[in-house]
Amino acid sequence: MKILSGKGVMIVGIIGVFISPILFTRGSLFKIFDFSNTGQIGDTIGGITAPIVGLVSIILLYLTLREQQTFNSRQIVDNRINQLLMIQNDLNTLSEMTAYNYTIDNHEVSEKGLLNLGKLSQTNTSFMFGYMELNSLFRSCVLARVMCEQIRHFSADLEKPAKAFFNSFALSYLNSICDFLNTVERKNILGNQMDSYEDEEFSSEVGNLLEEISQEIQGIKQELKHYKS
Repeated sequence: MKILSGKGVMIVGIIGVFISPILFTRGSLFKIFDFSNTGQIGDTIGGITAPIVGLVSIILLYLTLREQQTFNSRQIVDNRINQLLMIQNDLNTLSEMTAYNYTIDNHEVSEKGLLNLGKLSQTNTSFMFGYMELNSLFRSCVLARVMCEQIRHFSADLEKPAKAFFNSFALSYLNSICDFLNTVERKNILGNQMDSYEDEEFSSEVGNLLEEISQEIQGIKQELKHYKS
């Protein structure tokens, strides 16, 4: 025997709603099935149940609105976390794509990754970057710092565990970059063989780069204060 589908049941119910008043208000051969004179009973039942139905409707409406508000709040948090994960992924991609060469103990070293910059601040051996190489690396450091600021901003309203996770991630980059830039001095910068700078012009370019690095260090230190509060 085939069971009626949901649509079939709905159609039967709608038809029954329109037919039932006619059926129940007509006379009947059997008194027990005669509902033509029971209007007062219906009014009484309707009067008693109407306030109850109204109260139940209000409660259900309140629960629906509260559930909708909870869902919206969760949706906002989920969107915020997805946004943070995208920035986190972009920062990791930037780090992996940042390749650089430098000289240490008269040996040419090839490295990549912004997190590896912190190692240079811990070495007692003098290292040297070509001017163009360091200038390009510095621009990547600035971009990474901006991304870290975005992570702190977007994670501010998250619950403590999630906020701590993202802040810890950003801190690892900020500390590595800050430590590296703090160690960069004029003696760490060499002109490239293909550079066409005159000594005085090159010295001016190096001075400008060092000034930018100094300003960036102050910006990073200012950013790091937010993580201590």
